[in-house]
Amino acid sequence: MPKTKKIEYPNIGIDEAIRVVSTLIEKLNGEVKNLDAFASMVGHTAKSGAFLVKLGDLRKYALLEPRGGVKATSLAKTIVHPLNEQEKQESINKMIMNVELWRLLYQKIGKNYPTDEQFWSYIMEVTNCERNEAIKEADKIRKKYKEAMSYYKEGEGFTTTEKQTDAPQAENSQGKQKQIPRSNPQGDSNMTEIKFEEIYISFPRGNLDAAETAKELIEMQIKKLKKSTSNSE
Repeated sequence: MPKTKKIEYPNIGIDEAIRVVSTLIEKLNGEVKNLDAFASMVGHTAKSGAFLVKLGDLRKYALLEPRGGVKATSLAKTIVHPLNEQEKQESINKMIMNVELWRLLYQKIGKNYPTDEQFWSYIMEVTNCERNEAIKEADKIRKKYKEAMSYYKEGEGFTTTEKQTDAPQAENSQGKQKQIPRSNPQGDSNMTEIKFEEIYISFPRGNLDAAETAKELIEMQIKKLKKSTSNSE
């Protein structure tokens, strides 16, 4: 698995990761009993380095359980068999942010793609790796990060964003426009809705993973806002 000095990142992309866990869930009911058979299904042999790397990558996305054999997680099952497109997108968002390097870069640069000359400095900053290692890995990481971000949809469901341009807008006390999240027009009984003044959060009812992800994403935004406020002072 490619890695910087301290942080690893997956070699396989989003499409391939979903394809592999789809095979695991749809053909093997989410759990491997015969490793040789599963490896063959996804184009490898059980002892090949490429297959072992692929399993490690799926664990980076939290699509496989970290221990106890090769088993699909609840997140993987939700992606393969979602209730609706919104739940699928929210789960893909979480899958991407489970990769620590993607999460750290997103907190730093969002969905922007600086040049290689700029990008390596961000890698060094978020990973504490050596300068030459960051420069060496920059092009590869930049391409993989860009690919991952093409699947990450800001403003989906409870996923908070500062770029929710299709949401209604209003002006705050400073006269600046701010985003007002849309309420659920269907009043979906399968969703937990939290409303307070101009704040609206929704996630699948009874889904602990979704609630925890909402908390993580809100905390991420708080950190960004605090940093922005600190830099402007």
